[in-house]
Amino acid sequence: MLVLYSFAWTGLAIGFLPSRKLILKYGEEWRRGVRRESYEYPRRYVVAPVVTFIVMCFVASALST
Repeated sequence: MLVLYSFAWTGLAIGFLPSRKLILKYGEEWRRGVRRESYEYPRRYVVAPVVTFIVMCFVASALST
């Protein structure tokens, strides 16, 4: 379980790397008080964390068995 937990968090961290500039931009706007109705988050930035999370979970389960 520890392997799965650590690999899952690592997969999420790797998956969020492509969108870090966008997340930092939205965070800076939020800090300055700019509130939007909705934030545009491109699909490729959603797919990256999901895919890396799933792949890392499969790798963790393969390593732990």
